[in-house]
Amino acid sequence: MSHTPGPWEIVDGEVYAASAHRYIAEHRGIDGVNVTEEQREANLRLIAAAPDLLAVVRDLVTAAEATTDESPGGFIEALSELGPRARGALDKALGELGPS
Repeated sequence: MSHTPGPWEIVDGEVYAASAHRYIAEHRGIDGVNVTEEQREANLRLIAAAPDLLAVVRDLVTAAEATTDESPGGFIEALSELGPRARGALDKALGELGPS
């Protein structure tokens, strides 16, 4: 089983899969737990960034596993390619505007 493909986006306090216009999640809070509006928004951003974060981590692990003692430069090349994607995923999760 796999997750609904990304990208996911926040629309009116709910997370949707942008490509499929499919509902993913909302943040209603937890009974007895005080969640500030700032925390609620941060939680929604993290949920919406999940597919991006998963893809970058998967690609980083694949690159690391493919690296051998005889060919350590491959991982460095992969990092230079994946770095901007990783930054974009982090920015999306943290709600920061930065290079994507």
